[in-house]
Amino acid sequence: MQGVWLTAFTAVDWLALTWFLVCWFGYGWVVEHGPGGSMRGLLGASHWFREEWGRQMLRREVRVADAALIGNLMQNVSFYANTTIYVIAGLLALLGTMDKLIDAASDLPFARHVSREVWEVKLILLLLVFVVAYFKFTWA
Repeated sequence: MQGVWLTAFTAVDWLALTWFLVCWFGYGWVVEHGPGGSMRGLLGASHWFREEWGRQMLRREVRVADAALIGNLMQNVSFYANTTIYVIAGLLALLGTMDKLIDAASDLPFARHVSREVWEVKLILLLLVFVVAYFKFTWA
């Protein structure tokens, strides 16, 4: 069974998977260790702005706008987390109806024929991406 998984992929599939993994892990590395380090990257800049906002907030008497801003941010993160749950549910449903998906994709004029194993691996990879996205939004 293991040989079926390996032979089902073409060279282009392996190249695409390699490129995806390089981009996925490379982006994280560049953000943390790239030019200027994390303090000059997106994480460092957003951390600096949050600290500065907190200092300014302590100097103000009326903090209604700050409370509204925090509430809005929490609603947006909650919306994105809920949306990723819907996408995850849709991908799990697609895994359950793989035959219908393959039939629908074979009717497309630009699609090439790929095996069921390749479809499963691609959907599982996409599912993993959205699970990571869900946890990122939830922990935000």
